[in-house]
Amino acid sequence: MASPAHRLVKTSASRRALNSSDESGTSAESDLVSLTSIRSNASSQSGPIFTEDLGFQRHHPLNFPIPPSDPFVNLWETRMEQAVMTTLVNDKQWASVDVIRRGHRRKSEDNAIVILVHFQYPTADDKLRSYWENITRITETYNCSDDVKVEVCEGVLSRHATQDDYNGLLSPGRSIGRVGLEQSGTLGGFVKLIKDGADQGIYAMTCHHVVVDEDNKAEKEFFLHGKPISQSGPAIAYPSDPDHDSHTKLVKSTVKFFEKEIAQLQSRLDEGYLTDKAQETLKSHQDILHRMNAQLDHCKDFERLAGLVYCSSGFRVAKTGASLDWALVAVDKAKQWTNQYPKPEGEAFFPAFGQRHSIECTTMTIGDVGFKSGRSTKITSGEFNAIKSNVRLPPSPLATREWCFVGHDANPFSTKGDSGAWVLSLNGNLGGMLLGGHAEDESKPTYVTPIEAIFEDIKEQTGCEVELPLAS
Repeated sequence: MASPAHRLVKTSASRRALNSSDESGTSAESDLVSLTSIRSNASSQSGPIFTEDLGFQRHHPLNFPIPPSDPFVNLWETRMEQAVMTTLVNDKQWASVDVIRRGHRRKSEDNAIVILVHFQYPTADDKLRSYWENITRITETYNCSDDVKVEVCEGVLSRHATQDDYNGLLSPGRSIGRVGLEQSGTLGGFVKLIKDGADQGIYAMTCHHVVVDEDNKAEKEFFLHGKPISQSGPAIAYPSDPDHDSHTKLVKSTVKFFEKEIAQLQSRLDEGYLTDKAQETLKSHQDILHRMNAQLDHCKDFERLAGLVYCSSGFRVAKTGASLDWALVAVDKAKQWTNQYPKPEGEAFFPAFGQRHSIECTTMTIGDVGFKSGRSTKITSGEFNAIKSNVRLPPSPLATREWCFVGHDANPFSTKGDSGAWVLSLNGNLGGMLLGGHAEDESKPTYVTPIEAIFEDIKEQTGCEVELPLAS
């Protein structure tokens, strides 16, 4: 379990007077911009924003995406990002740099913009404070310290791999995992590989870290470059081993409970002390027990093999600077599959669910709303943040720049077990694949790899074109 974060929030007492020139001697005055339009009601307050005046208490701050129209986006991308990352470049402990609106107020615009820097646990408090002071100086240099806050804390980044229906149809959002490993991920969807005009088969897509045994050094080399595996790859099951075991234990405990209840009621009935209402309860319990035993038999007999790993990217960086962390699983030919998403009840704002006759790739743009169906959080929606995040997702030491999604209404966009979920636009087209996020606070940003980068890498590694079929 992650240690509670040690958050250092900028206060007026800690502000310092700076020269108008940076270390290189170049005047920073020409780079100063007026940021009055991003000034929030909360920005004039020192330190954390509390909620006594709102009539309620909220322990965790809310997180909001920054829209592309915000003037801070240009300042960050053209000036400040490089300055902040330069301060971190030689430190191997930093984990992520996110830029979002963050605070305790319900409206996004009422909260300050926050440069949120996470370091791997444990990190000394003196070190955290030093970086907080350095980055605070950068905000002062660019004349935005009143509007842009700095938080530096310990945290845990996670590639989000950790009950699923026992039906034969493989579909997006299902729990999957490698046989023999105690980790679960999400089946994103299905692709068809085409080589020289010939159909090479159907493959399920998820993340590399879902299917690889990271403790096996030989296997890391085995999967390193994403080339197709010449021999049969590891077996992938659905639901994953831990999900299957958890569900089976739950059903068994339910069976034991009702067996005990039925035995007590039956004993009273045999002695002639059972009322009519209690006899109805006995009949109801017997019906439930029958269903639970049938479900337990179904779980034991269910053929969980989804297929075998065909190729996997390893942990690499795309030409765009995004993470490459994908895997393709050759689907068992006896399995039925679909790229259709079930339409959630009452969710009229997802018009694409259950209504698609085709699926296409799309380039999602800043401010777009996306949704995903994941093993853990099921169907959620979020918004594409205008500023990319700089991250180091374990176990890879590589620093990457990732798409950043923030969940709607302070709800998490993802959590552990959602790795591999496809992120779709509101019209149902495929934009990216979910990679990971913050393990200690699920409401913080989720990281997503653009699907174009993944498909381009699959083509380079396999020599195959990638298509998106609808269903078997």
